[in-house]
Amino acid sequence: MGASLIEEIVSRLQSANWLPLGTGMVSAVLFCGVVMGAQILLIPVTPFSIYAGFTFGFWRGFAVIISAKMLSAFLNFSLSRWVARDWGKKLSGRYPLVQSMNDALVQEGLRFAILLRMCPVPFGVANYGFGLSGLPMSSFTIATFVSIIIPSLTLTALGVSMHQGLETLTDAGRPHSPWQMVATMLSLAAMFLVARRIALIAMKRVKETKQKLDTPS
Repeated sequence: MGASLIEEIVSRLQSANWLPLGTGMVSAVLFCGVVMGAQILLIPVTPFSIYAGFTFGFWRGFAVIISAKMLSAFLNFSLSRWVARDWGKKLSGRYPLVQSMNDALVQEGLRFAILLRMCPVPFGVANYGFGLSGLPMSSFTIATFVSIIIPSLTLTALGVSMHQGLETLTDAGRPHSPWQMVATMLSLAAMFLVARRIALIAMKRVKETKQKLDTPS
């Protein structure tokens, strides 16, 4: 009964057509378009990162998801900066916390932007927020690229591992050693812990910077 259930699940996964993409250039471009549309609607980007690894493989999937995230970030940033900037200024005047964050971004620039990027804030929300601030686009671009490398590597690797696990269950492709699977999972765990540690350090630095700027000299 258990084996039959596993076979049924695997069969459905293999025949799933919810995002019917191949692995070529056209598919990569289409995938980027899907991610950009999802980010406009603030749909979490994590599942797409995993899917990129599952479908395109590690290095190609990493390149595709990095491209998709950067294009999405530019789109969100541009929309908020050129369409909703006046609303953002009103928001800053109404809420001191928003104003202090904007002041920190203007004064600290790239350094503070990278710290904010490392904090656990939804990707699309952060993109819109940066667009409403006074942060230059050049600083936004660098901060975004630097901050998405580790999460993208981790989630792409997770997608590759899921694909390898599916192949193992169906006896497809070359056999995978149990030690290889263990090493992969340990690597993923280590990358996750590193990302979490970076986020905690970034949040601490953000608070320290904010307190420093709020304290009268």
